[in-house]
Parts: sequence; structure tokens; C-alpha cells
Amino acid sequence: MPPSPHQAAGELLRQLNIDVAQPVDPFAAIGRLGLVVVFRPLDNLLGAILPGRPGGPAGILLNGSAHPSVQRLTAAHEIGHWTLHYDHSRPGADRPFEWIADERGEVVGDVTADIEHEARRFARAFLLPDALLDRLRARYWTGGQLTADAAYRIARDAGAPYSDLLRRLRDSGDLAPADYKRLHQVNPAAIKRQLSWGKRARKDREVWDIGPVTPDAGLTVVTGDRLLAALDEQPSTGYRWMEASAFARRSPSPAPPSFARPGESVTWDEAADVTLAAAAPAATPGAPAPRPAVLPLVEDTPGLPLAADPALGAAGALAAAPPAPRVGGRTGRRLGFATRTVGSRDIELVYARPWDPDSVVTRLVIPATVGPTPARRERDLQLAFGAEADS
Repeated sequence: MPPSPHQAAGELLRQLNIDVAQPVDPFAAIGRLGLVVVFRPLDNLLGAILPGRPGGPAGILLNGSAHPSVQRLTAAHEIGHWTLHYDHSRPGADRPFEWIADERGEVVGDVTADIEHEARRFARAFLLPDALLDRLRARYWTGGQLTADAAYRIARDAGAPYSDLLRRLRDSGDLAPADYKRLHQVNPAAIKRQLSWGKRARKDREVWDIGPVTPDAGLTVVTGDRLLAALDEQPSTGYRWMEASAFARRSPSPAPPSFARPGESVTWDEAADVTLAAAAPAATPGAPAPRPAVLPLVEDTPGLPLAADPALGAAGALAAAPPAPRVGGRTGRRLGFATRTVGSRDIELVYARPWDPDSVVTRLVIPATVGPTPARRERDLQLAFGAEADS
């Protein structure tokens, strides 16, 4: 009896020596299988297997315009076809040139063909192995009903689409049919907007909220993702959240400086904090500008209505908007960070009085790694290999 898609995915993960407690990289798995991955704009087509011509490697074609999590799911889906449905008995010149193409409905929509159901179950088990799910569930699903924001965070951290995380939990029996239906009715765009404290997020990128459930090892995001620190503060005491570097550069003054009114954003240029430009040290003439060690702050919005958890209610519908903050009461501050440049940076925040250098109450340091989108990463690798071949 052939193995189930779930068993086949687990066996392949073991064969490829993939750490199943960490997010799975399906593109690295494609390379370990000796296949070539190619990204192209494909309209409604999400992916395909292109068996190699005699003497050449087979390939997996992916839609370069799709959401990064959908690209990852499609890559795992095509690995499923390659593992479960492709005829490996006639290699090389004896293998007929045939291909399997998957449109959007066959990867993320409703399907009827048996091989597509099998490939989808394989993809979910491959991207969301038990050990990874257990670790993320322990962090975000701490008991009771699974909420939509917790499900979104689990899917986001694992690099999988929200809807397929729900299907994976349903398949394993961890999510009852009624809970699956309740959560499946919630639009991920609404969850991202809620995590952004009301700010609309890009459809093709994720929202990473810094707070009490930030991953221990820091954050790994994709260029263009939204990275926000939504933290509560007590403005009437003079204390506020701010970048540690900005706090260190401020000169003591007898009174606090003026800030934006509640709900009004102060936006900086990505390259520099213009309010502190005069205090920055002068650059050496002719010397290259030093690369920043922290992610650039691009938004600072104080005075937001405070929510204990900017989440969705247990019923799966959007929670009611929190009441306006009381005068002199605790409010929220949203700090946004640019993720346009690939590299490793730190986010370092302090809770202090801006004019008092000895007033730091809390310091928050989070390592952040900004990586390229899957399509950009593969293009850069191809360019690098091409340069090596030419040299």
C-alpha cells in the first residue's frame, strides 16, 4: 500500500535532512532534489513541473507575481507531484516529456482531481510538519478556542497561507469542523489591519507585530513586509517608547519636547531621522556612509486607542473598535520600520522620558533579518552562478 501524502512528506523531509522544528524552505528542497526552479509571471497559473529534456535537469516553474507564502505552498505542491505522481522509472532519454500544470484553484482553491487533493495534503504536511506546528502552537495558541489572529501568526511564522494552516489543523483533527468554518470566514486582510491597529496592509505582504509574542530568535521577514511595534504607554507621566539610538542622541532639556497629537503620524525619511539630523556627527569628507545597525524608523503614531491584544474575538469576527483613550490614561504608540533593504538589523526601543537620560524603565532589543522575496532570491542566485561561470 503506497504511503499517504502526509507520510510521504515526512519521509522526504527526513531524506533531505530538513530541520522540521524550523520553517521549511521548499526552494532549498527543490535544489536538493536536483531540480531547477524558475520564476515567471504566469497570470492564473501558479506552478508546473517541467520534466527535463534528455541530458538536462527537470524544473519547477512558479508564478513570480504570487504572494510569497503562495509561492512557498506552490513549490511544496509541485514537490508533492514530483514525489507522488511523476514517473521516475524511466530516467533520461527514456523518460517522456510530460508536464503537470497547476492553476490557482488547484493549489489554493477548490479542486476535484484526486492527484491535486494528494498534492495539496502533501504540501501542507511538508510546509507545516508536526514539530514546527507544536512549537508555534505553544507560542500563540495557549488554550481555549483558536482565534483568527493566533492562526494568522502561526501561518505567518511558518511561511504558509492562512487558509492552508486551517486546513492542516482540520486534517490532523486539531480543529473541529465548526471552528474551521468560523475561522475560514475571516479575511486575512482584516487580521492584518487589526494587527496594524487600523492601518491597511499590502495584500501581498505580511504584518509582523512586535510585542509579548515576538519570536525568541528574532524576526525573519521579506522585503516589503510591515514591521510594527504597537506598544502601550502613559503619556501623562512623560514616558514614551522611542528608538534607543534616537534617545541616546537627544540633549537633556528642562521640559519635554512637543510631539504629534494623538492619532497623528510623524513620518521620517528612511535614510535618516530628520528631527535629529543636526545632532548627528559630521561625516568624514569622501568616506562612505556607514551602514545603519538598526532598521530605519518610518512611522511614529502616538495616542492610539489601547487594546490589550489587537486581535480578533473568539467568535472569529472582528472585535469591536476599542474606545477612545481617556485624557491622562494609557494609550498606544505605533512605530513602523522600513523593510526595503536586505540584511540583518536590530530593533532597539526604550521606554523613557525623552529629556531625561537616566529615565529608561524598559529596553526592548529584537534582531530582525530582512530577506528577499523567493523570486528575487532565485534570480540573484542565477546571476551569481552566471558570473562565476563567466570568470
